[in-house]
Amino acid sequence: MTRRWQWTLALGLGLISVDYVDGGTPTLARRGPERQPLRVAAKRTPASRLVQPKQVAQTEELPPLEPPPADANLEQPIPQHRLESPPIAPEQPEQVPATAHRGVFRLEPPDKLLEIDAADLKPGVVYLHYSEKLDRQVWSFLQTSGDFWHAFGPGTTMSIDHFDLQMTEEEALDALKKIDPRFAFQVTSSAGAKVFLRLGTDNTWKLVRTTSVAAIFDLETHQRWEKQWDRFMPVVHTCGDTWEFRDGGFQAPHWGPWMRPN
Repeated sequence: MTRRWQWTLALGLGLISVDYVDGGTPTLARRGPERQPLRVAAKRTPASRLVQPKQVAQTEELPPLEPPPADANLEQPIPQHRLESPPIAPEQPEQVPATAHRGVFRLEPPDKLLEIDAADLKPGVVYLHYSEKLDRQVWSFLQTSGDFWHAFGPGTTMSIDHFDLQMTEEEALDALKKIDPRFAFQVTSSAGAKVFLRLGTDNTWKLVRTTSVAAIFDLETHQRWEKQWDRFMPVVHTCGDTWEFRDGGFQAPHWGPWMRPN
């Protein structure tokens, strides 16, 4: 008769059963609840950080190229109009103003300049000519020697009888009436009254609508001259005889403005 013994031991690791049969080897067996595997909650990744798979653009398959027809002319000439370059317009000569030439010009009222031949020049008359010293066109008196006297600067005042206008007194008066009828009446109603022109900073002459005297401001020497009786007299100041034209008037160097052209 075989006997069997079974013990159950409570240990820290759980219940241990011992099974022993006569003549045999005792066996140990663990009893109790089985351990469940640990479950770790998966961490969710935000949708904004998920890597989206790249979308590959689908390319349309082009139809296969068809060979040209057997009778096609592959060596067609290029049209002539595509070979020729467009015509280039010829360069136009630069328009040079009259004052840029080195000729001599006379004034034709009101502001026209006419070039005059050397044989027609008249001494004692005001002409526009080229000054080598100033490298520009200036107005000056022509002397009997053929030289020009003074280089007129702004503020210079001259009566119209100093210009080679080539018009009669009646024609000059008619031209003045068209410009300023009231001033023309003053000239004709006053005995010995003259019409004066004044040179501006732009080297053009403007009508002086008041009585005045002939005066010169020389650009080369910066001296001033006024006509007294039949001759021009120098105009001086306490520090010398040189002047500057500034703000429409004459002033001594380093002085404030105190005199304007008459």
